[in-house]
Amino acid sequence: MGLMPSRADPLKQIAALNRGRHPELLALKYRKMAATPFGYFRGTNPLFHADWPGTAALERMPAVWLNGDLHIENFGTYRGDNRLVYFDIGDFDDGALGPLGRDLMRFMVGVHMAGAEMGFGARRANELNRIFLGAYLAALIDGKARWIERRTAVGVIGELLVKLERRTQADLLAKRTILKKGKRRLRTDTGKALPLDPADRARVTGFMKRFA
Repeated sequence: MGLMPSRADPLKQIAALNRGRHPELLALKYRKMAATPFGYFRGTNPLFHADWPGTAALERMPAVWLNGDLHIENFGTYRGDNRLVYFDIGDFDDGALGPLGRDLMRFMVGVHMAGAEMGFGARRANELNRIFLGAYLAALIDGKARWIERRTAVGVIGELLVKLERRTQADLLAKRTILKKGKRRLRTDTGKALPLDPADRARVTGFMKRFA
């Protein structure tokens, strides 16, 4: 997780953690971090863990495989090899073995941080976190790994999965690409992809030729 001393200047910590990243991508990240408290929270996960009190009771919880950066925007949908659409946790680049309380606290703090931009306050955030903990406890008592897909989901998640189940590969291509001079190109106006400069394009093209 890239832990650093919690007493260091946070701006220097952020600069050190992001050293060497692509300048355009880094500028995009900094803009998102500066826009909202939740954006800053999302972009400073190592600082969260650096400030974690090592003597906290939560630190003595059983060790599990952590997501490492559990927050509401790291839940999403994906299509499995069986072609079913699932709703689950994603983004495991900060995954680590550690006390399970870290993921729980990261998620619940994130709910409070996201409240302002999602239109609810501390009271509603507390209610949502109690629901989350209740569901987490129920899953532990159940003792069996389960997943959320169209046939088992209800409410807004169920509606989302039904909608995505009907989406075709052609729909996805139309959303993320454009046709230009008879060739399909990735769109660079969606925030999902950025244009390559000529040097990077040449390196990628050369790699693909060698690989293929």
